[in-house]
Amino acid sequence: MAIQLPHGEGSHVSPAPGLGASFERAPKRALEFSARAAVAGQHSPAGWEPVPDAEDDISLQDLRRAVLHRDGACVFCGSRGATLQLDTVNGNHYDVSVDNHVAADPLCHGYHHLDALAETEARLAYLPQMDSTDVNLLQRVAIGELFCGDEQARTDARDVINWLASHHRYVTDTFGTATPNALGAALTRVDADVRLKRTVVLQDLALIFNPARMREHAAVWHDELLRAHPRDAWARLFHDLTA
Repeated sequence: MAIQLPHGEGSHVSPAPGLGASFERAPKRALEFSARAAVAGQHSPAGWEPVPDAEDDISLQDLRRAVLHRDGACVFCGSRGATLQLDTVNGNHYDVSVDNHVAADPLCHGYHHLDALAETEARLAYLPQMDSTDVNLLQRVAIGELFCGDEQARTDARDVINWLASHHRYVTDTFGTATPNALGAALTRVDADVRLKRTVVLQDLALIFNPARMREHAAVWHDELLRAHPRDAWARLFHDLTA
């Protein structure tokens, strides 16, 4: 049966402004813990970047240009800026196809390199009700302020980072360790079916970095933050968020 729509004044319905805009943007990827994949006959690369060889048709620079142009922002937290890195989707750093890479903020990128993070570089922390990408955005601001802010900002940033890191005690009490590379080693040993359950099993865990591990990015993060959100607008932003 056909549905008859009413006619007359007020019967015309206009779509709300911006309706459907989300279809113009790719959805964010889930940020899950992982480690680099072991490749037979190959040593794990020292860094986090892909490793093209002489036989590949693409250079690291061309790969970076193509991926960053396609994604434009971190596919996990949405951060933009000069510190975006190439993150390998399947964990194989010798697979240098464009489709095997996404743009990632260094803090999000670290979630996929647990095997390369010792206890002195990062800790796993139990932070229920906090989204891991929000934790990374908070770390990004705090690390920038810690190394580039004024005295009060450095004090506040240190308090924030210490508060986040203090939650590693819950992980240590439960699993016996909060060291990232211990979890990375475990993830490389379990079979694929078990690995797929990590989202549920490891829910509410976050990766908290020693600020020194990300110090090379601090100045850029600080400058980008203040350009996007001048300090004199922070009180209003806080009020709007909490209201």
